Amino acid sequence: MYQFSDFQECKVDAKGRLMFPAVYRKGMGDALAEGFVLKRSINSKSLQLFTKASWDIEKQKISKLNKYKEAHRNVIRHLMDGVITDIELDSSGRLLLPKDLLKYAEIENDVTLSPAFDYLEIWNTNNYRSALEETLPNISDLVEEALGGTSENE
Repeated sequence: MYQFSDFQECKVDAKGRLMFPAVYRKGMGDALAEGFVLKRSINSKSLQLFTKASWDIEKQKISKLNKYKEAHRNVIRHLMDGVITDIELDSSGRLLLPKDLLKYAEIENDVTLSPAFDYLEIWNTNNYRSALEETLPNISDLVEEALGGTSENE
C-alpha cells in the first residue's frame, strides 16, 4: 500500500484542478491507476485524499460501528460526509477537486499537500500555516504524549 511522505506546495486553477505532483506519481504504480477517494476532514477545514486501498481499510473500520446506536450513526455520517470515490487523474496529471469540497476547505489557489502516510491532506496554505502556528507552543508536549512510549527500549 502506498504511503505519502513528501510535503508539497501547489496551486489549484480556476476550474478546481490540482496538478498532482510527480513525486507522488513516480512511486504509486497500480495505486495511481486505481484512482483515489476524496473526502472532507472531520478535524479541520481541509480535504483528505486516499488511495483506493487505504480507503478500503478505513471503510472496514467504519463499517464495524453499530448503526443502531445514535452516536455511531452520527460518527458514520460525519466520516462519510463528502466522500467521492471516483477521483482520477486526467490526461495531464491533474485532479479535479469538486467545488463544494473546495469551498468547505476554503481552497482558492495556493494549497499545501501534507502527508499523513495512508492519506494526503489538502489544505488552503494560509489555513495550514495557521494550524501549525496554533500547535507550535505545545508541540513538544504533544510529541511526547503521542510518541513518548513508542520506543522499543521502554
